[in-house]
Amino acid sequence: MAPRFRMYFKIVLAMVIDAIMINASVYLALYLRFDVPYIPRQYLQPYQHIAIYFTLTTILLLWVTRIYHRMWQYAGSRDAR
Repeated sequence: MAPRFRMYFKIVLAMVIDAIMINASVYLALYLRFDVPYIPRQYLQPYQHIAIYFTLTTILLLWVTRIYHRMWQYAGSRDAR
């Protein structure tokens, strides 16, 4: 594999993992807030409407600030595993 392709593959993988963790953290926060087996619809529904925008904005901000490019400058795939 070309080194440039490997770098972009790692960046895309980090973006996908971040997207999952961003949304999981919101659901976990809501779950912990209500301390019941389900999250009340009135609190969950607004987030579901803006989840895609929230996720894309966060990923875009991480890209613009070049967080994804810098992290592989000091760490390799062995560190990620």
